[in-house]
Amino acid sequence: MKIEDLTKEFIQIRHFLHENAELGFKEFKTSAFIKEKLIEYGFSVINVGTSLIASMKKNTSTKKIALRADMDALLIKEENTFSYSAKGDVMHACGHDGHSASLLMAAKYLAQSNFDGTLILIFQAAEECVDENGLSGAQNLVNSKIYQDLNADFIFGYHNMPSMQMPNNKELFFLKKGVMMAGCLSYECEFIGVGGHSSQPNLCKNPINSLAKFISKINEIKLKNSVLSVVGVSSDSKAYNIISSSASCKISIRILNNDDALILQDSLKQIAKTLQDEDEITIKLNCIENIPATVNCDKAQEFAFNVVCEAFGKDKCTQNHEHLMGSEDFSSFLLKTSGAYAFINNSNSANLHTSKYDYNDDILELAAKYYISLVLKYLKP
Repeated sequence: MKIEDLTKEFIQIRHFLHENAELGFKEFKTSAFIKEKLIEYGFSVINVGTSLIASMKKNTSTKKIALRADMDALLIKEENTFSYSAKGDVMHACGHDGHSASLLMAAKYLAQSNFDGTLILIFQAAEECVDENGLSGAQNLVNSKIYQDLNADFIFGYHNMPSMQMPNNKELFFLKKGVMMAGCLSYECEFIGVGGHSSQPNLCKNPINSLAKFISKINEIKLKNSVLSVVGVSSDSKAYNIISSSASCKISIRILNNDDALILQDSLKQIAKTLQDEDEITIKLNCIENIPATVNCDKAQEFAFNVVCEAFGKDKCTQNHEHLMGSEDFSSFLLKTSGAYAFINNSNSANLHTSKYDYNDDILELAAKYYISLVLKYLKP
């Protein structure tokens, strides 16, 4: 069987997944559909919530390689008018439908191929969101005994990327040693004071004043290769003659060095403690999510780069491009397992996370072949 023989079938599967998009931790139909296919192909499959871990061992080698795709969509109403456009207000505006379809395509092909070792496939829930404990889909998986017991040698994944974000539109694959994408910390900061009448501020402990000082102080934090943004401010005041008793702000932080996250967290806590003592109010810092930076393992990245060059030609791949300040929870796998993350050029499409976005069917076969080439090279009989 040739990989090209599967393309039409899996474009239809990609369209099905696109049309039936589901939010993170709620990928019930998506997960069930993919699980049924994997079992049909001969894989053993385990559920971890709505995430799936599939495995297949052939021959006698103890080598293990893992491949990952994410499955969740976003709360965006699609503006495209395709025959397979998403139903309702949820759509695959980040191309996870293509990620899942390409890995499933590779799974069908590899199930009928000869390799020596264990192939592990991860279809991950909730890359785009976190649960009530502040953990994303990848973080939940990494913390599970099921994943830890797999003990894979390497893990690989990719993200489709509009060419507008890539340095050279002619290249198809983008790999990079070291930091590939930034980490992300999100904070909800609550300020609790004493409200009252706006004509008597002397009788109040105005939390908005403290919030303003806090924003001013955190914007003075100087740390190389980080971005700190205040993305929202609110209070419970409903009228002009009421001083609010509480206020809050939302902070987004992007970091390229995972050690910087600890420094920034300590800085926020110190600023909050100082203001709390000075203004006699209560400040609560709630970390909503903490996604590490995506840092490729040099050995895994070099292996992936050589595989791509061999399979598609050296002119189709580059290792020289800037990191992105977007984040990706694949980083959590990379803290536990040697691996590498790649970008694949989605061509001149709409940008990610927009209502006009669509994964390019023309790269579905390319992505599947990338996965297949990694496995057959590493688990060569």
